[in-house]
Amino acid sequence: MRAELPMTKGSQGDLQAPAPAISIIIVSFNNRALLADCLDSLRGDAGGKPLQIIVIDNGSGDGTVPMLQQCYPEVELLQNSTNLGMTKAINRGLSVARGDYVALLDADTVLAPDVLSRCMDFLAAHPEIGIVSGRLQYPDGRPQTTARNFPRPWNALFGRHSWLSRAFPGNPISERYLRGSDLVREEPYEVDWVSAACMIFRRQTALDLGGLDENFFVYWVDADWCMRVHKLGLKVVCIPSAKVIHAEQFQPWKRKTRARIVSFHQGAYRFYSKHYAASLLHPMRLLALAGLTARCAWMLLVNHTLKR
Repeated sequence: MRAELPMTKGSQGDLQAPAPAISIIIVSFNNRALLADCLDSLRGDAGGKPLQIIVIDNGSGDGTVPMLQQCYPEVELLQNSTNLGMTKAINRGLSVARGDYVALLDADTVLAPDVLSRCMDFLAAHPEIGIVSGRLQYPDGRPQTTARNFPRPWNALFGRHSWLSRAFPGNPISERYLRGSDLVREEPYEVDWVSAACMIFRRQTALDLGGLDENFFVYWVDADWCMRVHKLGLKVVCIPSAKVIHAEQFQPWKRKTRARIVSFHQGAYRFYSKHYAASLLHPMRLLALAGLTARCAWMLLVNHTLKR
């Protein structure tokens, strides 16, 4: 499903309000403290360029909304009464975005100074590039292998958080998928896709594509978005010098909710069938469904053995 992205007026209803350099879209759901850290980091970013910060709250019950209203008056707050998921929330944010550039950020990210300005300048200098991202890292400094290649079937076993990838970190399947050799690079480099935890693109790109595919709830929408940008003939680039701390609340050794596990596998099937087996009669479509269903069942079983 594609969303319409109309031109909108300013945050105070003023059609003559100056356009911001970049619109930052953050989806929030019960992560008040992490969101505050993210917003604090934005106050020192963008090199003095005007920002439009849009927070879409998906029905948080932890006091996020009053915190935003009291402590961050510059934020444009859009409230959903229930958790609509990431894609619908982001599309709602895109519908009011006014900047020439758009940044999607997870609420649990903290940006180093000048990340946004560095990324905007890079896009301005390279019209052939459609999406850029900084290098994501954990709070302790460990890199996150989120700038990677599109997955192959073997990555169901050798994924980013899989046991086999952790047990055999140097194996060639994980190495190719996660592009571990690129973690030492300092110059910008092309990748297949980057995480929606931090990605920056031109607003015109969102207009051209009609917004995010709302058939994805959360997982794999970033892979889909990057694939669609590639199909426009544009490139995706990671900029290692743009440092972004990402707390990444998903941890492979802790118990997840059943809905999270199911949503992950539904998103994987949606991505594969959409881009690699679009026909309902494609034989690989049924194999993908069977394989992902079996993997999901196994992960649900293993999940009960993990700590909360």
